[in-house]
Amino acid sequence: MHDAEKREAGLFGRGPEAVRSNPIVSDQGKKVFLRCLVVAGVLMIAERVVRPAVIGWLSPVHGAQWIWAPGLERHTNAQAFYAIRDFDLTAAPKEAEISIQADAEYILLVNGERVGSNRYIAGAPLDRYEISAYLRVGRNRLAVELRTPRGIGGLLCDLEIDGDRAQRIVSDDRWMIQRRYQPRLRRGEPLLPTAHRAKAWARPPTGRWGWPKIDALRPDLKTVSLGKRPLPARRSSTREESTEWTRRRRPRKNSSAIGAWVTFDWNRPIQGFIKLTLAERDFAGALLFVGLRPPDPFLDEPANFVISVPGRGTWIDSEPRRFRYVTVVGVEDLTGAEVLRIDADHLPDFQAREDPVEGVFGLRDPQLRTPMENEIWRRVHRLAGERRREEV
Repeated sequence: MHDAEKREAGLFGRGPEAVRSNPIVSDQGKKVFLRCLVVAGVLMIAERVVRPAVIGWLSPVHGAQWIWAPGLERHTNAQAFYAIRDFDLTAAPKEAEISIQADAEYILLVNGERVGSNRYIAGAPLDRYEISAYLRVGRNRLAVELRTPRGIGGLLCDLEIDGDRAQRIVSDDRWMIQRRYQPRLRRGEPLLPTAHRAKAWARPPTGRWGWPKIDALRPDLKTVSLGKRPLPARRSSTREESTEWTRRRRPRKNSSAIGAWVTFDWNRPIQGFIKLTLAERDFAGALLFVGLRPPDPFLDEPANFVISVPGRGTWIDSEPRRFRYVTVVGVEDLTGAEVLRIDADHLPDFQAREDPVEGVFGLRDPQLRTPMENEIWRRVHRLAGERRREEV
């Protein structure tokens, strides 16, 4: 028997024990195993250290993360709450630019003053505001009112002060979530004991939100407002056909509820943010319809969902609109409607862009009702049935 045949018989004739005991095979296996460990270690370091560092360096929001309230991962019902971040300044800033985006919509408050708001549109850039006039020496507070009809969502925020990275406030797990409104929230007082830390989803790009883009500066709401007092609706109707009208006055705290289906009329076209006043501070949500003619909720799509933070007696739309009529369906304890007027020349600056994503052959998919919308319609039909039984 030749030497090669003897070696082959030695390797394969005595089973696996011979292979494991062979020094050549053992050394090769160790080398392969060590190489795999090195590659796995490099990939792990790249994923946990290099990738976030590169993304943070390239990202226009510099390390900001998408955040949300914890415990809502599997919820599908409507949610509204506040995300809050307190910080201190030793000197009055000369420049302070904040970039922000939220899914589904946000209202930004800086030290209790409303600065801007918008709703999420896929592919749209982040909104950017100059807020140095709202900041002060000492303690400052960013508060973002967040709403979504689906339960899940996200907030991305980046505040840069005087171009100094050391004075950069970004959305991360240091933000606090408060689920119930309290006046102390706007006054900058300590938060309720029930406030808890935000949940950080991930740095962008993540999920359907993609890579962030920064838009040109938007004017703040104080700059474009027309007067401080809201303009109330002139009349209202609780009939579906809007044939019988009642004269309206400015809503008061002790005003009586109007009904679950009401149309408001300002007697002329007007532009601004719709503000609704509620008798109860907790409610399940409603549908908002607007138009230059009385809306038909059975045919028209809702302009927005009315989702109020628990404990809040008012609701303000996140987007300004041009309208004459407003129909609200689903709020049984609604007491009145007003509009926070803005300059008509600035209306395009605040209105959300249309969704650039088109369907097959340029046709959009049919709109499907969300669980919240279905629940509102069930509640309205139930109330209408109870009312008819009472009349009989």
